[in-house]
Amino acid sequence: MSSSSTVHDPRGGPTRSLLAQTGEYTNQIGSLDSCALIVEIEGLPYDFAFDESDLFELFSRYGQVKTVEFLDHTIAPDIALIEFYHLEHATLAVNHLNHYSLLLDGQQIILSVNFYDGEMDKTLQSKLRMAAVTALHQSGPAAVMTGSKYLGMAATANGQWQCRFVVGGEKMEKEFPIVGRIIGPHGAHMKSIHESTNAKIRLRGRRSNFKEGPDNKEVDEPMHICVSSNDEVSFRRACEMVETLMAGVYNDYSDWCQRSNIPIPNIQLLCIEGPFSESLDWKLRDYYATQAQMLAMAPPRG
Repeated sequence: MSSSSTVHDPRGGPTRSLLAQTGEYTNQIGSLDSCALIVEIEGLPYDFAFDESDLFELFSRYGQVKTVEFLDHTIAPDIALIEFYHLEHATLAVNHLNHYSLLLDGQQIILSVNFYDGEMDKTLQSKLRMAAVTALHQSGPAAVMTGSKYLGMAATANGQWQCRFVVGGEKMEKEFPIVGRIIGPHGAHMKSIHESTNAKIRLRGRRSNFKEGPDNKEVDEPMHICVSSNDEVSFRRACEMVETLMAGVYNDYSDWCQRSNIPIPNIQLLCIEGPFSESLDWKLRDYYATQAQMLAMAPPRG
């Protein structure tokens, strides 16, 4: 394996969505030193241990691979991005592997391999949104999960990029030190994100301990993390770091619940885009209404 290649092991850390960086990958399309493909794996058993190293081994037969990464290990473990350094190698892989059939432990799977472009990006966003809705409503053991998708964001009127991560603090037991776990000792976690990205980060809302306004009170909104920046790159990087931070918080809370013999709630990290001046409660109502509509349109699970 080339030392310059990147292979992300899904077992090595929290999940995140590559679609947070669609602009970055879109800019690389057509470049001779980097070309991206999307691989969809049809028929993959849910519990099959198929990871990035398997895809890396398969696609490396066609040329030098730069990156192999699944888009979202939680809600879309069967969709991956492959980046080659050279267009001819990517083209060769598409020609040979699109509709390619494999037999894994008696289970037939089929690869769908296509170049990543604007139309593919729209298709992937739609699929990931639908998968997120299904994951939200599927039955089974309760679990703490992250599911933020900062898709299709646009700068606000004043040129700032802004969003709010709703962390689900209301579903956590009061004995769990959620504020301290999020902001870190003396605010170290927030400071680290700010120093790394130059984005502004703030924890607000109920149970946040952040007093504001003329009454010096917590704002009467669900606990959330505000992220804002004048620069899109720093904004998206800060969003990724917040998602990673919250994945650690949720893991800690899951462990805490198990030690305390408390049922683990189903908590999803929600990213609400748009200016802070817009009512968060109304934005959440719109979000859940949209999810309900998408769920109603989804085909029945059989």
